[in-house]
Amino acid sequence: MLSAHVGFDIEVGSATHLTDWVVREALLKATGEGLRALGAVRAVPLDGDTVSWRGSLWYLTRPDGFHGAAACIATSVPVRALERHELSPAELFLP
Repeated sequence: MLSAHVGFDIEVGSATHLTDWVVREALLKATGEGLRALGAVRAVPLDGDTVSWRGSLWYLTRPDGFHGAAACIATSVPVRALERHELSPAELFLP
């Protein structure tokens, strides 16, 4: 069984700096480093669908469908497909 590291971030807005920020924050979450590694992740070039950071190759998926927001999923393995399921807030927070 293959295990993967996954980080996801979404921010309201679509400005270029937000688009870059969601990628960087998804990387921080995927590695588990959090904001303490913010200085290091700011230096990562964000061209394309992969980035090399901390000695690993990370795959970036920028899902659409978040109207008025920028989103990124950073994974340690390639994503073959995404399934989208919409939930109401009540369904999301069921006990």
